[in-house]
Amino acid sequence: MRKRYIVLIVFLVLIAILLPLFFIFKDQIIEALPIFNNGGQTDEKKEVTKTAEGLVYEMVTPLPNDELDCDFEIEGSISGTWFFEGSAPVKLINSNGTEILSFNITVEGDWMEEDMVTFKASVECTEKCDGGAKLVFLKNNPSDSTENDDSFEIPVSFKTLCDDESVMIVKVYFGNSEKDPEALDCTKVYAVNRKIIKTEAVGRASLLELLEGPTATETTAGYLTSIPDGVKLNSLSITKGTARVDFDNKLQEGVGGTCLVDRIKAQITQTLKQFPTVDKVIISINGESEAILQP
Repeated sequence: MRKRYIVLIVFLVLIAILLPLFFIFKDQIIEALPIFNNGGQTDEKKEVTKTAEGLVYEMVTPLPNDELDCDFEIEGSISGTWFFEGSAPVKLINSNGTEILSFNITVEGDWMEEDMVTFKASVECTEKCDGGAKLVFLKNNPSDSTENDDSFEIPVSFKTLCDDESVMIVKVYFGNSEKDPEALDCTKVYAVNRKIIKTEAVGRASLLELLEGPTATETTAGYLTSIPDGVKLNSLSITKGTARVDFDNKLQEGVGGTCLVDRIKAQITQTLKQFPTVDKVIISINGESEAILQP
């Protein structure tokens, strides 16, 4: 009987010692044990990435070694302590160590917290963006105290020289399931940039890009089109601020519902209204503009 009491006392003492240690080092223990780590297999998309000073962050886009267009999006998440007044600086540096441009990422929502917050930026690159480069993310440090400095880097490259005289950038408009998940405003569409060969028929070229639909990268970012596949552009004319654009009958095949019709019209209209020569857009199908695209 006495031995049982001794064993019980020893067991309780061990629990009293080990339990506090577990809570102190639980993150390291969980990370080390395969049972908590997908059987020992690493999920690269959830891999923990840290800044120079050990602060955890996660990038959505661009990822390391991504190939970028001249205009690109930045999105990720990090502790709100990284920011001051909701923003933090970023530098784009080429392979020679020369700074190409600088800009800020901004927080979506409340930045005054230690939890992870989402940051974003839309970047328009310059003629110096070519080949290999890196994005250097800097902690916003208004005190300029070196002990508060921190940073992390994302290596990237550019597909083409951004000032190529043979190309130009136009906008095309799509819906977006992430920016407007409830589709509360069916006329709300969002611009994406497309690179096209320079042409005087820039309106027609933009519409042809629109009819191609979102790219794989754009689809991943939530962009979607309400324009049916296989639609052909018959003609486009612009006179005294009015653009008259004619499509074949596929534009209305299988189309039903007010929201879908409104978004089709908005995609076409906003794509053409990006040009200062267009104030009004009249859409027609095989020459008919009245009894078309009915809900």
